[in-house]
Amino acid sequence: MSIRVWGLTGLIGSGKSLALEMLKRKGCPAIDADEVSRWVVDPSRDEGTEGLSRVRLAFGEEVFLADGSIDRAKLRLVIAGDNVQRNRLEQILHPLILGRVEKEIRGWEAQGFSLGVIEGTRLIEAGYLSRLAGLIVVTSDAARRLERVRARDGMADRDIEALGALQDGELMLAKARLVWINDAEPSVLEAQVDAFLATEIPHF
Repeated sequence: MSIRVWGLTGLIGSGKSLALEMLKRKGCPAIDADEVSRWVVDPSRDEGTEGLSRVRLAFGEEVFLADGSIDRAKLRLVIAGDNVQRNRLEQILHPLILGRVEKEIRGWEAQGFSLGVIEGTRLIEAGYLSRLAGLIVVTSDAARRLERVRARDGMADRDIEALGALQDGELMLAKARLVWINDAEPSVLEAQVDAFLATEIPHF
């Protein structure tokens, strides 16, 4: 594809969503792959039908709510610490997510954009790295990440740690072309976003 697409990732609480919002605010087309993962199993969307059917077949009615939507808390417990179950879920969802993301990218191209960003927690595991111009990893120290997630989601520390265990920070850094450090004021992160866009201006 002619458009240059960068990936954006990071551990839970690192600030990758904040970086994504900054990119959007500055006019860079961007999409959250984790949000797309909810779209492809949303019973109110036509595109959610196939994903819901596959999840029901693989995991049973016990991970569904009465309204036909997925009980995310229960499903998270099923896959937490169980690589077999997590891989089963990802084999169902990743092709659907990537298909929807590709559709979004084609829309960006049709609008004349030549630069875009995809944010996601498991872009590497989804096999999307080969499609990217590069991977940006947002980092922050563990104490700051924990504090942010507590404040944002009100989660218990053990639950935050369980979610964090689903991510491989070392793998992210090993695959990164750029690392943005988010240990200070938002303006410091924004300066790194601005520097990236300045470098990519020929494509923006």
